[in-house]
Amino acid sequence: LIETWRGRLVMAGMLSDPQNWFMSKVGDGTTWAYDEENTSLAAVSGSLSAALQVGDIINGMVPCGDNILIFLCDHSIWRMTGDPLDGGVVTQVSDITGGAWGRAWCKDAQGNVYFFGSRGSVWRMAPDGEPQRISTAIDASRLAEIDLSTHLIRMAWDDRWRGIHLFVTPYTATDETVNYWWDADTQVRQTIDIVKTPGSWWPDVFAN
Repeated sequence: LIETWRGRLVMAGMLSDPQNWFMSKVGDGTTWAYDEENTSLAAVSGSLSAALQVGDIINGMVPCGDNILIFLCDHSIWRMTGDPLDGGVVTQVSDITGGAWGRAWCKDAQGNVYFFGSRGSVWRMAPDGEPQRISTAIDASRLAEIDLSTHLIRMAWDDRWRGIHLFVTPYTATDETVNYWWDADTQVRQTIDIVKTPGSWWPDVFAN
């Protein structure tokens, strides 16, 4: 797992240390040596301080501006607020769901985060808020059938058409697979009164 945040390269996902994260020196993605003087620009990892540790296996990381980094884990969500060497803290956001492996997330133009949960379902959350499930309409009938051990999830926000592409790709098989489109602007009576979640979901199948 590799992302950029606050001028650092951020890495996680080591098989031998799955709960740990690592950040390069600010402005220098090639320097990973920890500074004994502990300056705010130095490289740092979660194992250097109990206050900076994530209590779960990290499956994905979502940079949100310069102040927040979200860790999507195996069965929980954690949020780092502020630079880890300049008063930053790590707090648990949720123990209801985690996130699928990799970049199974996207952000809209307002900065809201959308992610595929580790137990199925798609969730939306503000960087400083809590997750809200938005896929109730297709959870039981469709998303619950996706095996995350055999399928890779990717998500992308489409700002022109205002919605989310949810791509479901088999790791090894070449079988046809069903992807999904979430239309953020759909306002239909069924969505509002029965399902109680915003937008609408549509299956999307590609010939190749």
